[in-house]
Amino acid sequence: MRLWLASLALILLGSSLGGGPGCIAAVTASPSTSLMSGQTVTFTDGSSISPVTRFVSRSWSFGDGSVEKSTNANATTATHVYMNTTGREENLTMRLTERTGLSTCTTSLQLQVSAEAL
Repeated sequence: MRLWLASLALILLGSSLGGGPGCIAAVTASPSTSLMSGQTVTFTDGSSISPVTRFVSRSWSFGDGSVEKSTNANATTATHVYMNTTGREENLTMRLTERTGLSTCTTSLQLQVSAEAL
């Protein structure tokens, strides 16, 4: 019985270290999520990542057709300028990809982009 419990503990420990993406994704926008067309916004990744998980790339899909991908896992910010003369909502999606490519951690942020001031 004792050997069986020790084996079960090792199996559970191994699956908690290797299974799943190992992060809780979070992103913020500065100066805010309400922007004027032509205004620069900086996005910051505030994800909580397990120390055993190694993310090797981060991609930012800005919702207007523009995408930025970085293979520098330490590059936690991205800047973008939304050019929009009619005013609309945009949806930013940030995705972290683990070194094997099998695990990802994703979050989205909705932005309101207003038409340029006259």
